[in-house]
Amino acid sequence: MNAKLSSIVSDVDSADKAASHAAWVHAKITKAMADSRPRVPHEEAMDRISAMIDAAEQKFVAGLS
Repeated sequence: MNAKLSSIVSDVDSADKAASHAAWVHAKITKAMADSRPRVPHEEAMDRISAMIDAAEQKFVAGLS
């Protein structure tokens, strides 16, 4: 079988699921673009995420003791 599938379709089970996923992504982006909250600078967002990861790692390590 030499049929070449779209990278979107080949990552999911069917074209229906691909279309459903595309609609979901579109809805998420539309909602995010309409969000009126103040923007968070990239560096601040990365600092927040790093702190969350560090806390989760510390919690995990503490659970191993």
